[in-house]
Amino acid sequence: MSSASDYYGPTQFGVMIIACMAITVAGYPAALGYLLLVKFVYSVVVSMVIHRWRESSDVLVESAENRWMVYLNGIPVKEVSNTLKNLHFTSEDLMIRRYHALLLPKFVLIALLTFATAQMLYQNVSQQGMAVSDWFGVVLICYLGFQLAMAFKSLSMAKSMRWEVNRYLLGEQTYYSAFTTHKKGYVMPFLDRVFN
Repeated sequence: MSSASDYYGPTQFGVMIIACMAITVAGYPAALGYLLLVKFVYSVVVSMVIHRWRESSDVLVESAENRWMVYLNGIPVKEVSNTLKNLHFTSEDLMIRRYHALLLPKFVLIALLTFATAQMLYQNVSQQGMAVSDWFGVVLICYLGFQLAMAFKSLSMAKSMRWEVNRYLLGEQTYYSAFTTHKKGYVMPFLDRVFN
């Protein structure tokens, strides 16, 4: 059974792209910077780091294989993709350090974009008063502030180990993975907080 996020996720991302373009046209390029740096480049770099960790014996990467069939000009083409599900570490200390290493750059990037937007908004308002386009800057600061708070919350959760830890025995090695609980009673891998 698919969740609602499977259907609404691409729509939300499309709306985010349109909103970032509108805010960028209004004179606040940090919106485009957020889209490119945090949503694209950061995600690719994190995936590359996790792939490098996969080669070590310290981290076990859980992934799922998705298969589907697409018809191109009436010809059936089978597609296969792997999705990253969760990370399992050989020790809880290693899990804390690795999640901290993944979340700190995201926090710094969002903080820099928030500061740059606030500085630009201050300059615009002090020079020419509050224009209509500056309201886009206010919306962007609110959004970036929310994302900054969420990144800080994830970083502090990783630092203080406010998560549920599951232990998996694979052969003679014990692996640890982190999960967070939500209001609706379901658990979600902590890795989702890195990418959201």
